[in-house]
Amino acid sequence: MLSNSQDVLNIVLAVSAGLLAVFLCWALLYAIMVLRDLYHIVGSLRKKFDAVTNFVGLLKEKVAATATATTILSKAASEIANYIKKRNRKKASHKVEVEVEE
Repeated sequence: MLSNSQDVLNIVLAVSAGLLAVFLCWALLYAIMVLRDLYHIVGSLRKKFDAVTNFVGLLKEKVAATATATTILSKAASEIANYIKKRNRKKASHKVEVEVEE
């Protein structure tokens, strides 16, 4: 079977090529597994990003609604304050008129 060194060389080359093929298949398998895990991670991140985006949009709507209500309330408070000031001025002027008449 092994008659000369050429036969030994061919056997060693065949075994080496076989081992190289096994190693490359193993490396390819792990590369595919890593890519699959990255795919799942990206999908998970996309879902979380969408959830955060939806939350921020909802928060923005709530803040806008609150700002509108706050504006309305501040205008109402301003009108009430103006009404009270006018009323106090009328009372003060009425008191001055009553004191002058006496």
